[in-house]
Amino acid sequence: MSDLDDIYHSFSFDFRINEVPLEELILHYERVNFLYPEKKKRIQHVLPIIVQNWKKALQAKDQLLWVASSHRNNFQKMATISLWRSTKNCWLAQHLTSNAGPSYVRNILIGTQLHAIENKYRAGQNWFQPKNKYANKIFGSIESSIGSPYAKVSSYNYYYLHPDINKITDSSISIVQCRNNYYQKTLLQFLLDTMGNVFIETEEWDQDDIELEQINDLYSKFDLFRYRSIWMAFNKTYGDEPVGVLTAYRGPLGFNFSLLENRMELILNSNLKNEKRFAIFSQLINKALSAYETHYPLKVIPLVIHSNIERNIESSNLEYIRTYNKSSWINKGFEPWCRHVAHFFEIIENNFKKEQNVSKE
Repeated sequence: MSDLDDIYHSFSFDFRINEVPLEELILHYERVNFLYPEKKKRIQHVLPIIVQNWKKALQAKDQLLWVASSHRNNFQKMATISLWRSTKNCWLAQHLTSNAGPSYVRNILIGTQLHAIENKYRAGQNWFQPKNKYANKIFGSIESSIGSPYAKVSSYNYYYLHPDINKITDSSISIVQCRNNYYQKTLLQFLLDTMGNVFIETEEWDQDDIELEQINDLYSKFDLFRYRSIWMAFNKTYGDEPVGVLTAYRGPLGFNFSLLENRMELILNSNLKNEKRFAIFSQLINKALSAYETHYPLKVIPLVIHSNIERNIESSNLEYIRTYNKSSWINKGFEPWCRHVAHFFEIIENNFKKEQNVSKE
């Protein structure tokens, strides 16, 4: 019997896929304060679009978006997590919620990972707030638990970008759009040097289809879309080496309630001189705005910037929202991830039993 068999048989396994009606799921999000008033206010005017996008995607069963749950009492008590296909073979797990006991959370976390192993996902990732102690203990520790070759935890600052950003003209800066087979090798090397191999695998930058045309074809079968557009900046001072990359991810609005499916993601060369940073940022942004000219009803664009490379980028057009950590792990880390989660909940269960024994004395 393998380690995974031991994990599977060590608890009463209650794991279900797409059994919670969408209306019940949204009520649950409000009940457990996941869809808290501030977040709900930000998306309230587009909530009908979001609900429609989820309904379309759920028709594809577990091919685009699916919801895992462990529940009782007619959905009144349950733990849930949703996953959606962010690239061809990589998935984003999100919206972990529970108003039931820890065992319910354990069920869905290990269940989703076993599903990923069975279906040969290439990688997984999730975004979480580091101030959430529960999430930080589980997901924030995977790099040390699983090992850095297979897992990575990175910190980002998350903003709303107001598109009327002033353009700074600097003739020493040139911007090129990276297309499939066009600047692809240069882009890959830059991302490898700045972000590392786990980042490369998780976002599938090492595949031929960097613009996600193939996954967009799958989404289009359900009247949805998923693609990304990439721009790279060069500066004469740095020769042929790129100094920055901006990726505009586009997808069905509200797949993630923080709108991360439609984020811009900025990566800069850490060796850049301070006075160049904002100029490069500005010119990249102004190119990337073209990716939001259609199918985008919001007045602001989500933007994430890696906290290690953010200094000296200040703009009145940026509204700071919060800090997010992104936890990423590749296929070779799936089984260690299961063991990591099982160990975490074993500690919780043992502590709970100790507390019960103390209360009886």
